[in-house]
Amino acid sequence: VLLNGLFFSVNTIDALYLWTHRSLPAGVNMSKYVHEGVNSLTAAALLSAAVLAALFQQGEGTGQSPALKRLGYVWIAQNFVLIAGVIQRLLCYIRDFQLTAPRVYAISFVLLVAAGFALLAVHIARKRTLNWLILSNGLATLALFFVMQFLNVEGWVAHYNVARWKLNSQKGLDLDYLACLGAPAWPALKQAAESGLPGARDAAKRLEHFIEQERSDRKYRDWRSWQARRAMSAARVMDQP
Repeated sequence: VLLNGLFFSVNTIDALYLWTHRSLPAGVNMSKYVHEGVNSLTAAALLSAAVLAALFQQGEGTGQSPALKRLGYVWIAQNFVLIAGVIQRLLCYIRDFQLTAPRVYAISFVLLVAAGFALLAVHIARKRTLNWLILSNGLATLALFFVMQFLNVEGWVAHYNVARWKLNSQKGLDLDYLACLGAPAWPALKQAAESGLPGARDAAKRLEHFIEQERSDRKYRDWRSWQARRAMSAARVMDQP
């Protein structure tokens, strides 16, 4: 009851601030604000997992108490509110600055935590064992890692940032970051070069540098170094494949 009361107070204050205020408190920057939210979520996840898993491993008289179950569900629901707050912080960060690959991975981590709480609710409702809870969370983590390796995250990030810049060029475009994303960002860099907006000439120079480097590198590469994503990106920006 005390933990639920504490979570409710903190979540209420956080939710009211996130949805009603548009400026950060004095002395707090957006990066610090986001990292505090992620750290809070991590601490809450560890606390909830440890306490709830321990409570519902007790005997029938304690672990399956209807009142205790209801309090457990309330705590899980409040963690979902905390998760929503962290996502809102991340979206505010992306809105004010730009999307980056680590921020995509941060959102993926938050969604993985949400899946963990959903599995914890199933553990409580269906009287699953602790081994089942640990195994199911491990499989969810492995599934996320397996899927993420096939996703063109860098390409998505580059296209998002260029599209946002084309809608509002006042926000600026971090070409240095686009260059760091590698081959997946080349098609987006080409869009920036062809936009005609301030900065398009710099984007065109960077793209030309990458194209010349790619043509030079191909002389010394064979089939063992072939990468599908790099080849597809190069084909979209080069006059000759």
